[in-house]
Amino acid sequence: MKNQNKINIFTENIKIPFKEIDKKYATACCMSVLRELDLNKKEINIILCSNEFIHSVNKDYRKKDRPTDVISFAYREDEFPNNSIDEIEQLGDIFLSLEKAYEQSIEYEVTLKEEFLRLVIHSILHLIGYDHETNEADAEIMRSREDKLMNSIEESLLRT
Repeated sequence: MKNQNKINIFTENIKIPFKEIDKKYATACCMSVLRELDLNKKEINIILCSNEFIHSVNKDYRKKDRPTDVISFAYREDEFPNNSIDEIEQLGDIFLSLEKAYEQSIEYEVTLKEEFLRLVIHSILHLIGYDHETNEADAEIMRSREDKLMNSIEESLLRT
């Protein structure tokens, strides 16, 4: 079946390409995660931004007065997306600070592309109902799923 997912890439207060991250790579990351999760007919908006911009989003919506790496806003309240619908289902918005991703790539001693992919995986899992902030058991389930996705996607995607 032809992949019918749609990824919309926007920027706020930052220019891309940012180092080696461009729209093509951002789209490929999102598409790979959706494919690995066996999700079809889904739409995601990803807003690539600066630390300054994500700081304001974090302060306004999460009441946390600091920049963060990624914030996900799911469009639905149900736990998991519906794969049986005929039209494209909008999963939500992802705000991702490229500056914070770069800082973390240095801190974690990984490439920026690896850190970016990790953040995309994390944020898409949030969009489909995973949550690491409610309790430790849920956090462990989410971490395990992130690790599995990272291992299955990373090698093929990072060759691009």
